[in-house]
Amino acid sequence: MATDTYLPDLLAWRQENTGGEQGDTPLYRFVAVEVKYRWKPNDLLRRLVPLELADAHRQWPDFHVVLVTDHPPEGRSCFQVVRWNNAGVAESEDLVNAGLDIYQGTIDIFSALLKEVFRVLSDATTGDNLRGGN
Repeated sequence: MATDTYLPDLLAWRQENTGGEQGDTPLYRFVAVEVKYRWKPNDLLRRLVPLELADAHRQWPDFHVVLVTDHPPEGRSCFQVVRWNNAGVAESEDLVNAGLDIYQGTIDIFSALLKEVFRVLSDATTGDNLRGGN
């Protein structure tokens, strides 16, 4: 593998059936996923496309960046898909609307779990600071 080959965090495959004379033929396509956590998701959305991600889009035709946050903007999901328009400006949409067969119930369950995990971590950190730990 070349040293300039980008490897995303996750590779998944999706089955898509194509209709034909003999019936549906299963076709599989790879989906490349990069996951980024941001406390303030709008910070990532204000920047131009990082070179690494722009290269990834060229190497992986079905590349997605999933933005994870425990502080989503009002009315938004903890999980968003980031896309860059032709001007290089990032835009996001909720993961449930990204065409990846991820459903609202799944998003709701994992959003609640994510917020609880970060609440516990925050409480633990606050407790360490109160006890004089680092």
